[in-house]
Amino acid sequence: MDTLRLAIFNKNAIDVNKLDGSLAFQIHGFNITFFVSRLVANGIYTFFEIAHFRFPQSLDDIPSFISLKNTKLLLGINEAFWRLCRKSDDSATIAGRYKVTLASLETLIDGSKNRGRSCSVRYGQ
Repeated sequence: MDTLRLAIFNKNAIDVNKLDGSLAFQIHGFNITFFVSRLVANGIYTFFEIAHFRFPQSLDDIPSFISLKNTKLLLGINEAFWRLCRKSDDSATIAGRYKVTLASLETLIDGSKNRGRSCSVRYGQ
């Protein structure tokens, strides 16, 4: 449900600020996942994962974290941020595509916070 919270947060960020896209990240333990949201058509928002890292748990793991693969992923996140996460040049189109967030989605989200809760949604594993 934390991922749903992020998706709703990104949707609202796009709507309120008239952005081309929005970047979010979720940290759970030593894992960090980056997501991008975009408003692609009338009322259709995409929310997809662009990168996933596992941070080193000790000093011994740092050399394996600083690799060409991780550097390319970080550069890709940087490029996505600067290309998508900005005020839209055509804010009238963004405003015209806006749809109200469904109140029924809010009922799915638990109001409590729990650091011990495992990440329930992880695709590809």
